[in-house]
Amino acid sequence: NNNFFIGGHVKPDGDCVSAQLALALFLKRIGKKVFVANRDPVPPLYNFLPGIKNIKKIKDLRRRFDVGFFLDTSNIERTGNIIDLRQIGVVINIDHHVDSIRFADYNLIDPQASSTSELIYLLIKNSKYPIGQNEALCLYTGIVMDTGGFQQLNTTCMTHEVVADLLEEGVKPYYVSQKLYKNKTASELKLMGLSLSTLELDSSGQIVFLKLTNKMYKKAKSSQEETEGLIDYVNLISGVEIIILFKETEKRNVIKVSLRSRDKIDVNNIAKIFGGGGHRKAAGCMIKGTILEVQEKVLKHTRKVLRNYGRSS
Repeated sequence: NNNFFIGGHVKPDGDCVSAQLALALFLKRIGKKVFVANRDPVPPLYNFLPGIKNIKKIKDLRRRFDVGFFLDTSNIERTGNIIDLRQIGVVINIDHHVDSIRFADYNLIDPQASSTSELIYLLIKNSKYPIGQNEALCLYTGIVMDTGGFQQLNTTCMTHEVVADLLEEGVKPYYVSQKLYKNKTASELKLMGLSLSTLELDSSGQIVFLKLTNKMYKKAKSSQEETEGLIDYVNLISGVEIIILFKETEKRNVIKVSLRSRDKIDVNNIAKIFGGGGHRKAAGCMIKGTILEVQEKVLKHTRKVLRNYGRSS
């Protein structure tokens, strides 16, 4: 085949973007035509990655492709429905989410993989072509972001073997670290401060939650894309089991909920109750309602999950 489409999920994160870029760079290197697109823009944090400007923001794509890859996307609705699958000759789904649905003609799904970037690495590695340096940089970045800097339970022996090979290709960890963790703007830090001022600890002492409102964005002169890493920063608090970030979106009365788990609780199951999903330790969902209504609803269910876990353990 010659004409390829590469899509990802709405609100693309580091793993999604990095996997898309690495696959696109690889396909172009072997002479294929490639079009990469998502419904939502790429967070500015990843502007240092090679080929980043080639990822288009599109709501309704009216083109035909020989092959379409959907990466890091547990179901087709998560793409934002930017393309009709009937416009694609062969549909391929590559994902590592435990709740991924086999919606494609070919499905490469491995919940044991640290990231979709790790699966793209294996895909390229098992071809007759070597991994290029630019592809290695993207893949390393995706793995770093989806493992929380190799701190989460999805970091495996295989992950470190993959990363070692990527470093052999010339990836500089110091360079990536500078770009990902030491590249905040003043507006981002102001936004973080405003959000942290809303931080509350549940009476159980096991749930901590905070908010991000549109008023905060305006006050900090920040954007929706400048919130990467905020919830993980709150994860530094000792003794907390679940961290929840309630974030207003550009759509009126639509709240994005991000969840993190320290150890015991599978937050993917919490997110699924509200139509979302993700991983055991990191998940999210979109819920209609005001931020206070959504907060009350999610906290009520989360407290119930914690109580049930306490009774069963």
